[in-house]
Amino acid sequence: IGLGIGRNHIRGYREHPGAEVVAAADLDPTRREEARSQFAVPLLYATADEMLAAADLAVVSVCTPRNDTAP
Repeated sequence: IGLGIGRNHIRGYREHPGAEVVAAADLDPTRREEARSQFAVPLLYATADEMLAAADLAVVSVCTPRNDTAP
């Protein structure tokens, strides 16, 4: 979730023989398309909620910035 720093997580997972990146989510459509073209991520979603509802995932990396303004 989050394809800014998340791209580095994808690179790391791809180096592990037991890991497979099957989905990613980011609000930015440009980042989603970059993930598709650079990493061949098969399932891309605009929101984390969409991805979590639709994809069968064993592990999720949350790579979004902290929000210190949240209540």
